[in-house]
This record gives sequence, structure tokens and C-alpha cells, in this order.
Amino acid sequence: MSTIFTDQFQDLKLTGSVLFVIPDNFQEDNVFPLGPGYLASVLIHAGCNVESYCMDVFHHSNDELKKLLLTRNFDAVCLGFMGPRFKRGIEQSCLAIKQSISPDTLFIIGGYGPSSCPEYMLRKTKADVAVIGEGEETILEIMMAHLDGSKDFSNIMSVAYLKQSVYVENPRRKTIKTLKNIPHPAWDIFPMEKYTSCLRFSRMTESDRAFPIMSTRGCTDKCSFCFRLDSGIRVRKPEDVIDEMKILYEKYGVTYFYFVDELAVVNKKQILKLLRGS
Repeated sequence: MSTIFTDQFQDLKLTGSVLFVIPDNFQEDNVFPLGPGYLASVLIHAGCNVESYCMDVFHHSNDELKKLLLTRNFDAVCLGFMGPRFKRGIEQSCLAIKQSISPDTLFIIGGYGPSSCPEYMLRKTKADVAVIGEGEETILEIMMAHLDGSKDFSNIMSVAYLKQSVYVENPRRKTIKTLKNIPHPAWDIFPMEKYTSCLRFSRMTESDRAFPIMSTRGCTDKCSFCFRLDSGIRVRKPEDVIDEMKILYEKYGVTYFYFVDELAVVNKKQILKLLRGS
């Protein structure tokens, strides 16, 4: 299966409901979950009804998460995380999800944690499928297979799953080259008041609001201590980054932007264009 990822992907006309669970980090300075934000956005553009459940900023307990899932029915529940956080509550949240959802609900995991050791994470979390690496195209194909009733992941690239307890990992897909084709994160389904006010940086005033933004994906380096989701680096046009900043300022009052790229300083020309606002 191959999804043509262009600005026309909304023609997929998917249906169904999806819940993104943002796990608790047990801290007050929480960073907006850009990964789920982007994945939620492509699903919304494709026709899905998408919601978030932010355990990080509201510190919901696993019992509260269970109560939600026992009283609401979703076609899919998604959770992404980093490996170091797994034993600090995420494993228990995953088990709470699996214990509470119906057999017809798909449990999807992704992010740096599952991508680095998908078999281990699948067996520990009891998830139905793991997304490996960049997920925008993959999540669409998973939902297509789930909603058409086939639940066949065998032709979907960049996924891993257990088939009758046997581990299956499909080949990796190529990365999305044109980042402009990816819509802005689905900010509106998240508690933006919380995410724009919980982080403070040098020289910020009481009225300033801070928010993360990405100008690139990937990295040119190959550090021995770093796990990389995908090889190579892709750069957004400076004008596209600035347009996103303007939207965040006008809609949410964001006045302080911090870059969360793996490698923000790609070249001097890129940085100067961003600084000059052109």
C-alpha cells in the first residue's frame, strides 16, 4: 500500500474517531506534543474525528484514563513516547488503555521509544501496532486498513505488530520530502492555554507566551549516543516557518518561539532568512 502524500490527502474521506493520549511526565513545564499534533492534523484533514487526552498538563491518573475509555468508544487510541519515560508511568498507562478499550478499538504506539525497540514495546504494552519513524503517511494507512474492516497491516510500510504472537516488522518507508505538504499541528484540539503558559525563558515578561516550532526534520550528524528516527535532513522554507509563527501569535498570543529541531542550524543562509523574516 502506498499513500500519495500531497495537499490532496483529505480526499481519502476517512471516518472514525481517534484519541491521542499524552502521557504524564510528572512535571509542570510541559512541551506541546508536536508529534501527536501533526498526526492528529493529517487525520482531521482526512475526515477523522480526533480528540486529545493530556495527562501531562492535567495530571490525570490511570484510573481516570480507564474511566474515559470505558465510557467512550474510539476506533483507535494512540500514544507516543520516548524510551526513558517508559518505566516512569507510561508502561502502566499503556496497560490501562489495553485493559479498558473494546476489542474493536485499535491501540497504536509510536515515537522514539517504540521506534528504537518495537518488539519489546509491543510485547510490554500489548499494543496492536507500532509506528516506526515518521508517522503521517503511516497513520493514515493504518486507519484505512482498520476502518475498512481488513485490519491487514502486511502491506503497510514502517509498522511492526504481533501476528499470533510472532513478531512482524515491515520495511521502512521513505521520508516525506516536501514538508510544506504536512498541515500545521492540530493545535485546536489541545489545551493551548496550558501549553503556551507553562514554560518560562530568559527575558520573557509575565504576558509573554512560549511555544515550540520546527524548521527542519532530521539531522546530518551520526552521533554514537543518539537514536535517529530517520536519516537525512529536510528543511522548511523560512517563509513557511514565519507564516506558522504569525498564526500562533494571532490565534494563541505566542510571542516567544523555541526551536525543537534535531539540528536547527543547518546553514547560515537559512538562519539569516529566518532572522530577517523573509
